[in-house]
Amino acid sequence: LDFAKKTPKLGAVAPRLLNYDGSIQSSCSKFPTIWNAIKYNFFGCKNCFKKYIPGNEESLVEVAVMAAFLIPKSVYNYVGGLDERFFLYYEDVEYCRRLYRFGLPVFYFPQAKVQHVHGASGNFVSHLKSPLLKSAKIYYGPLYSATLNAVLWIGHKWQVILRRKKFRD
Repeated sequence: LDFAKKTPKLGAVAPRLLNYDGSIQSSCSKFPTIWNAIKYNFFGCKNCFKKYIPGNEESLVEVAVMAAFLIPKSVYNYVGGLDERFFLYYEDVEYCRRLYRFGLPVFYFPQAKVQHVHGASGNFVSHLKSPLLKSAKIYYGPLYSATLNAVLWIGHKWQVILRRKKFRD
């Protein structure tokens, strides 16, 4: 709380997330972009959407997993709460982007630690791909999501062609 009180124009504070075994969980990422989707699907960029661990010092991050988030009341009143159109996916990305647009940074604060069972929410949802795609369409908007869907579809076909070629060789 002291860090939040001392940091002006703070949007939110995210703690260090720990796995069940006490190891540090990768919980921060960059904002997703269509360019990253292209790099991932056509050039095999494995790190394009990868979450990372910022380190041992407080640091600014673009996106943090919202398993535990400290949002000052004044920020919540100004920016609002989570967008209820999102189910399980993209709600943290959308909220962090909203904070960013309001000029309110998200800080990673590793001195605060929270145990987080990664994937536990997803265990209760069957057919996870459907909510993921629905949330992506809401997040990116109609035009952007159509472009992204085309990139993903073409990228998938490209990967199938490459695998077949590799299998034949």
